[in-house]
Amino acid sequence: MKIRISPFAHSCSERHQSFIFRHLNHIMMTTLLAYDGKPHSETILDYAIGHAIAYGKTLFIISSVASKDPGDHENELSRIKEYLEAAKCRASGKGVEVRTLIGAGSPAEEILAAAERIGADTIIVGHTGKTAIDRVLWGTVSEYVLRNTKCTVIIVQ
Repeated sequence: MKIRISPFAHSCSERHQSFIFRHLNHIMMTTLLAYDGKPHSETILDYAIGHAIAYGKTLFIISSVASKDPGDHENELSRIKEYLEAAKCRASGKGVEVRTLIGAGSPAEEILAAAERIGADTIIVGHTGKTAIDRVLWGTVSEYVLRNTKCTVIIVQ
């Protein structure tokens, strides 16, 4: 697992991460996890749970309904509620207090708005591995969040 932490954007090994968690666990932070419920997101969820355990504060998990079609909107909302509940159960089972949030619209904008509302100290997002052409043409949610927030952003690959 590779981890990039802003503003320094350096790689952090799991051993280094463990060291940080052990020695800085007296600091309490509000953490926001951007979560889409896809299989590759399980690693990100595990990281966020570990982060919440280490820093002893509530983990907020957000997902966003991006569909503009009313029929798709209801199906997507149902699916989001299902995987957010599963993520909440998984984190709660490890002793983490969790609150889930569902936005409607651009995922990047919803993440930034939620971070502002809850006073997030840290935002954890995944990096989906888009091709270089996709990143140039469309950008990524993680890059947009990194460039447009004042709090720490952890990008987990």
